[in-house]
Amino acid sequence: MALYPDAAAALTPLRAILANPALTALYGPVTSESVDSFATFKTILTGAVFLCLLAYVVVRRHTRTEEEEGRFELLGAGAIGRRAPLAAAVLLGTVAVLGTALLTTVGAIAVGLARTGSIALGVAWVVMGLTWVGVTAVAAQLTETARGTAGFALGALALAYLMRALGDVAADDSPSPSAHLALTPGLG
Repeated sequence: MALYPDAAAALTPLRAILANPALTALYGPVTSESVDSFATFKTILTGAVFLCLLAYVVVRRHTRTEEEEGRFELLGAGAIGRRAPLAAAVLLGTVAVLGTALLTTVGAIAVGLARTGSIALGVAWVVMGLTWVGVTAVAAQLTETARGTAGFALGALALAYLMRALGDVAADDSPSPSAHLALTPGLG
């Protein structure tokens, strides 16, 4: 309490840090100065990226990796359709994403964060995770190897992250970040 006697005293130096374009590009913008917002600031985007990676790993593992290991031939000898492995991988990826988002939402509420914001965090993660279940499933169908699937799915994730970062640091009246960087001393 001696260092920051109230929330306003703590926010003054923090505003300068949060205005840094590099921090905004890495984690996204801070849209609220509430305690809940600061508690989940880094978690929202970083957690979503890791959830996308989880979705990618699950779907790729149960599609292209299984095929390369020769396990699909064993399944194909039985009475399953040719689309069953992809459907099972998508279902498993969906369950993993929904389970993770649900546990995160319940955990955020349990530690005392606002219920509405915690649900919004879970919904944001579900949208990102299910998107990457779909992206990886499409990549697995367009490629013949697990490496090709990785290239497409992880390349799309990197591109999406880059586009989001560029959009977050762009000047409000500019469609590109170059206007913002030109106004920042030493960067233009």
